[in-house]
Amino acid sequence: MKYKNIKSAAHNFSQSFVSGMNYVDDDLIINDLKKCAARKSGFNVSVQWLPEAKVSRLSLTPRIRKSIKYYKTWLPKHLQSHGVVVSMIKELRTDIHLFKGRHLVIQSYARDSRGREYVQAIKF
Repeated sequence: MKYKNIKSAAHNFSQSFVSGMNYVDDDLIINDLKKCAARKSGFNVSVQWLPEAKVSRLSLTPRIRKSIKYYKTWLPKHLQSHGVVVSMIKELRTDIHLFKGRHLVIQSYARDSRGREYVQAIKF
């Protein structure tokens, strides 16, 4: 297992989550994420994948929570396909921020068990 693969695994996982392929209950998840980010005005919407965290019912829509449940089930298999063991990652999340000018920034964030951080912009 290689630590160098964490960067691409985290990026690909977040990219998939916000992509046009993540379509649940007749709409794209990215549309709901944009709405949630707009409501939070100036704060990130973060989806915490690792360590396991309860999903806030107040800040995320039922559609997003449903998608998160699917993605959490898929995460170990995704990491394994990249040659990464779950125990190598101490934190994994996807951050969504909508700036006042309606500029959307999405980042994948990972921190490995050695403390190294991996932050990448997600383009969609």
